[in-house]
Amino acid sequence: MTSLAPDDPGFMPTRYWRGPIWPILNWALQSGLDRYGYGDLAAQVRRALIDLSSGSGFWEHYSPLTGKGQGGEQFAWTAGLVLQVLATHLERGQEGS
Repeated sequence: MTSLAPDDPGFMPTRYWRGPIWPILNWALQSGLDRYGYGDLAAQVRRALIDLSSGSGFWEHYSPLTGKGQGGEQFAWTAGLVLQVLATHLERGQEGS
């Protein structure tokens, strides 16, 4: 999930809260989706966050166009979120999804 909808006139994929993908927002989204019974969508968000960090590393935020890491690199809170997301993903038996 991007921090601003790509069809918004103010969308800027590299401008802080104007478009990048933020791990914390995606963590909150997947948590809420699970809480309110949208497990399949939550699993998709978890898988996307795992794939993004697996391919690009643990960054502050990511380009929604390329998946390339942006901002600070080797971000501990991103790594922590991904570990929690991965644990939830595996706990629910979604290894291959």
